[in-house]
Amino acid sequence: MIALERACQTIPPWEGEPYRLVSLGNIMQFAEDEVVLGAFGNFYYGLGALDLAAMTPGASVGQRDEIMFTVFFEEAIKDMKRLGLRVAASHTEDVVKILEGNNPHTHPRAKLHDHVTILRSALAIELAQTVFLHVSSAEANYYREPLDGITDDVHDRFSSTLEDLRESAKCYALGRPAASVFHAMRAAEVGLMALGKDLMVPAATNKNWHDLLVQIEQAIKRIDEKSHGSNWRDDRQWYSDAATQLRYFKDAWRNEVMHAHQSYSESRAREILTATRAFMCQIATRLPE
Repeated sequence: MIALERACQTIPPWEGEPYRLVSLGNIMQFAEDEVVLGAFGNFYYGLGALDLAAMTPGASVGQRDEIMFTVFFEEAIKDMKRLGLRVAASHTEDVVKILEGNNPHTHPRAKLHDHVTILRSALAIELAQTVFLHVSSAEANYYREPLDGITDDVHDRFSSTLEDLRESAKCYALGRPAASVFHAMRAAEVGLMALGKDLMVPAATNKNWHDLLVQIEQAIKRIDEKSHGSNWRDDRQWYSDAATQLRYFKDAWRNEVMHAHQSYSESRAREILTATRAFMCQIATRLPE
């Protein structure tokens, strides 16, 4: 049955439909061979051979094969319990008892096919209920290493933003672009307030982006040699660049993510995530939160 399904489907369904739930049964169908799945793979594909021998008139399972099946099945029981396939594991234990022949009255050899049939049914149900979320290889690293590229300065000086930066990357990896943008803007907001605090503007603790940005831009215009020394032009340029980036964040992204009508494509979310990471790394080179 599994071999037939595999022959009819050459492309795993999750490749054409990212971010879908994939059952363990789906994965089993597209495994190349038993080696990929280890002991559980040996059991899964050996089960069909055992059932064929059990229901073929005049056929029998040789002693050597019985030993091999028993070893495979006992190892598979451990895997099934670890994977939460407890009903299938219990029925597998019954099949092992038949193969071992320790109690022919409670587990007669003639009932082998019946037990295997019940086992396969239970296994199919539990495999279908054990699901995983598929993430494409291009996005997987955003989930595995969500803070990849975040500098030590950000870790040290803006530690409160790490959770949102982490969640922004993970939401992007899981195909949730609006959530990714939301978390990115929460992180950028901490940078905005730090900039206002450094420039000592009255609205430094105000989370109203418009009011804070207006005061920040006014404070930047007042930067001169008297307030910042001989490097005041470089300082004003640095603050201006940071404020310009925040103004862009506000007008292009931050305002829109707060409204229900706005949606974001995956490419747009990636752009925003990348820009936010770069901004936080930039501002952390000289400011604390």
